[in-house]
Amino acid sequence: MGIGTEGRVHIGSRSIAEFIRNNDPWLTIHGHSHEAVSVMKGEFTFSVGNSVGVAVGPGSDPALLNGVLIDIASRSLRRITL
Repeated sequence: MGIGTEGRVHIGSRSIAEFIRNNDPWLTIHGHSHEAVSVMKGEFTFSVGNSVGVAVGPGSDPALLNGVLIDIASRSLRRITL
């Protein structure tokens, strides 16, 4: 997806990133990559062109469940941890 990791190395499919840039959806949802988000900083979104990407992995604590509530009407995102 062209997702930047902590070391700024890009991972994922260039063809999917190109499709997203060409079609410009508001939101894209992706399977997790431990490098895609900074759990320590609480970040779970990234950009591909003008689109917001969401990637939330399970994290490193097996006792917690991470998720994202997506409100399409207000175009808002909220990370939840249970």
